Amino acid sequence: MKTLDVLIIEDNKLEAKALKSFIEQALSKRGRVLLSFAATESEAEQMLATKKYDLALIDIDLDKRKSGFRLLEKFRSQIRFPVIASSHESEAYVQEAYSLNCEHYFKKPSSMEKIQTLAKEFFYYLDESKTMEDITSKFITQDLEVKSQLLKIVKSKNIVTHIQGPTGVGKQVIAELIHDLHAENKSKFYEINCATINGNLAESTLFGHKKGSYTGASFDKQGLFELANGGTIFLDEIEKTSLEIQAKLLKVIETKKFKPLGSDKVITVELQIVSASSENLEKLVRKGLFLEDLWQRLQGEVVEISPLNHRKSDIEYQLKHFIKNHPSGRLFLISDEALEILKDYDWSGNTRELIKFIDRFQRKGARIVEPKHLDFLQKKQLKSKYLLLNDEIVKMVSEKGMTETLDLLAKEIVDFSYISTGKSVRKAMRKLDVCSRKFYKYFNNNKEGEDVYASH
Repeated sequence: MKTLDVLIIEDNKLEAKALKSFIEQALSKRGRVLLSFAATESEAEQMLATKKYDLALIDIDLDKRKSGFRLLEKFRSQIRFPVIASSHESEAYVQEAYSLNCEHYFKKPSSMEKIQTLAKEFFYYLDESKTMEDITSKFITQDLEVKSQLLKIVKSKNIVTHIQGPTGVGKQVIAELIHDLHAENKSKFYEINCATINGNLAESTLFGHKKGSYTGASFDKQGLFELANGGTIFLDEIEKTSLEIQAKLLKVIETKKFKPLGSDKVITVELQIVSASSENLEKLVRKGLFLEDLWQRLQGEVVEISPLNHRKSDIEYQLKHFIKNHPSGRLFLISDEALEILKDYDWSGNTRELIKFIDRFQRKGARIVEPKHLDFLQKKQLKSKYLLLNDEIVKMVSEKGMTETLDLLAKEIVDFSYISTGKSVRKAMRKLDVCSRKFYKYFNNNKEGEDVYASH
């Protein structure tokens, strides 16, 4: 049975005694209650400096005015669920308490009813915290903003959730977490990458079809929405669906009913619908590429996960986690200097790319990764950042210098424009948007038999 460490900070002996009785009755059903007491600010400081508590009830005015607030501010990290119990009821006091991140505030004298209300919130907090621990053991992060986004799926009662984030960030992991938390039938999780289906195939895959409903439909088929009834359907890359399919999805979400392709039978479903996109759907709505009504329906809950390169602390955290938990069981180290390089790397593929990076060094039998081993990453990052600089241009700059390289490139661009416009100087100049002086500076007009002044 779990032990609940509770600290009562109260200078009134009668009030402390009453709190002891109420707390023991209210919390005992969830574990063994271990109570500690402090009557002064200094006593409380000594206890909080050496131990963490699940629950602390703090009087505001002990031997000094507002000493309870000072304790809360200084030792908030030592208390999972801090509570202010005070005779003060002014809005200023309540506001100050919550600004210091207390979880609950009640006015003394205490009563069994007040402590039962407190206990209900405390138990909910414990269950929520346990669920968050389970979630972050699967979605590896220590980023506070990401955790606040993940907390949405813990609290959500919606059957529709949308996950927005770049490719490789872990959207499928979140979809599976939503399924584990909220689906009635845990065995029914169906996923589809919407980018892989279109036309009749999309409608058939999602809603099923009757034999003969279209060319190639040689048998009856159940769609994913019917198969997932009672469970979860995960629609990844939903932004890739056609407007026609979007309209059908909108109707299913609104009515929970649909007809398989070529059938008059109406099928009713109850299930979790999780969609995901790597593009911003609001922007696609403005461009007319995504139905506004469907976007509104998908916003039962929206979870937004930022790219890994925006979460520098997660880069080191994930590297160490995935090395430690690699299926091979083999460990290797990353030097401090190499780690700094990896923190500055852009990780365009996010967590998926980071895991592949670890797999690469596992295959190589790495012992300690040093900066010299990361040249391939730096070259990759340069190529992705400087899209126009290929290996030949980089080599040319190093051999000929920037001025001569730019002159050579300009000559090629002018020549290419001249040829591609049908060998017309006028058209080439218009295409390049340059004056004749600049054009002829780079134009090689020594072309045998060619009319460089042709207007065609």
